[in-house]
Amino acid sequence: MQITIGADELILWMRKNKIANNKNNQTLGRELYNLIVEKLGGTAGKQDCPSYWKHCDVNIDSTDWDQLFVNEEKIELPITSQQYLIDINKLPDLYTHMQSL
Repeated sequence: MQITIGADELILWMRKNKIANNKNNQTLGRELYNLIVEKLGGTAGKQDCPSYWKHCDVNIDSTDWDQLFVNEEKIELPITSQQYLIDINKLPDLYTHMQSL
């Protein structure tokens, strides 16, 4: 069984957990592609999908909605992202590998 997951969701998880804070979203996007498609056998799906939080009622700076505040700390989030199909049994590996990006 496969699940569709967006790079935006994965980047949000990394930002909230203070992983790869020294990398920009484009770099993380490329690294996620390599991890999901090249290492874990996932499939790249739709590109440039609007991020979920663009239409959500979350605490977003009124001048730049791609800057989300988590526990009073501003984090940079992508505006659009690549979607992926990945086997649900590979999700633990995905999150383990993301911790070292």
